[in-house]
Amino acid sequence: MVKRGFLTKDEFRKMVIGQDYWMNTKELCKRGIATHVILEGKEITAKEYLKKIKKKKKKTQKKEETTIEESKN
Repeated sequence: MVKRGFLTKDEFRKMVIGQDYWMNTKELCKRGIATHVILEGKEITAKEYLKKIKKKKKKTQKKEETTIEESKN
């Protein structure tokens, strides 16, 4: 069954009447459902995974901003 806190009250009510929930790795880690993740063949904690994807997102955003600035010049 589902532990308390994984779903919101509304999500839980909907699940009881048959609503399915599909979550990606990031969502599973954020909700505390996943404790570890296999990334690039290595096992890391969910916390480490969330830090890595946050860092990657910042890097991607910075790269996009640089590209936009270069295209303006």
